[in-house]
Amino acid sequence: MGICGPSCGDIYSPPSRTNMSLFAIIELVIMGVVGVICLVDLYYLVNNLKHWEVLEILKVVEYSLIVVGLALILIGLFCSISQYQIRSGVLCFCIGAILSVVIAILILLRKENQESVVFNILYIIFMTFLAWILWVQSGRL
Repeated sequence: MGICGPSCGDIYSPPSRTNMSLFAIIELVIMGVVGVICLVDLYYLVNNLKHWEVLEILKVVEYSLIVVGLALILIGLFCSISQYQIRSGVLCFCIGAILSVVIAILILLRKENQESVVFNILYIIFMTFLAWILWVQSGRL
């Protein structure tokens, strides 16, 4: 179980109504924060676009996939008997995470906005880690 013991929970067990360990609660909070940030960014991106470029279209697709994926995961965890919504949500989130890594690398290669280099590197690490955790947990559904 690790340093924390059995009260922290298992990293490989997905959160559910019966599995509300410390790790599951932290994971749900992080998923909620990522969902709200993506929803707000999607709103501002769609409302403030004057012309659509490839990078902006990719961002709209990324944010949409992440928000829909997290919504499906939460609906599947707390409102559904079937695991179909959770698996579909994990797949949407993982595709959105892969797309977010590609977008962050494209932004890093542009070399226009150098103050966001650290943010983009941390974003790549964070999204990859969260997608990996969700993917591994979806195997135990």
